[in-house]
Amino acid sequence: MKLFISITLCFYSIISLGDTFQGMFWEKKNKCIENPMGCLPKSIEKPSLFDFYYPAPGGSSEFEITGKKYVAKILIAHKLSSPDYYVIQVGLYKLDGHIVSLCSRYEAVESMESVPVGGCAGVVDPETSTMAGFSIALP
Repeated sequence: MKLFISITLCFYSIISLGDTFQGMFWEKKNKCIENPMGCLPKSIEKPSLFDFYYPAPGGSSEFEITGKKYVAKILIAHKLSSPDYYVIQVGLYKLDGHIVSLCSRYEAVESMESVPVGGCAGVVDPETSTMAGFSIALP
């Protein structure tokens, strides 16, 4: 039985789907009365490429991306259902561990694109109306 489970896990790890995405930490002002263009998100670090893999059915995988000011914790879970679906959850944290935001995306396995593009953001400084976020994009 242990041999069967080992072979099955090995098989799933070989056929696991994965790809590379471009990740980027950014900040923006939420209130820009004088200059609306100043409200657009601005990268606070150079965008980087990261590899990831979709987990085997019923499994999950987690990884962290640590930047200069924030940490993005990404969880990908393959939920067994009818139809099967992925849960992609991005948590954005300050370096001291305080949570900024938690965002989730749900996508059917059969219609999932190679990279789950999107962003996750929250307010980091209410006094200055500054938001911070992490974006996942195609490379």
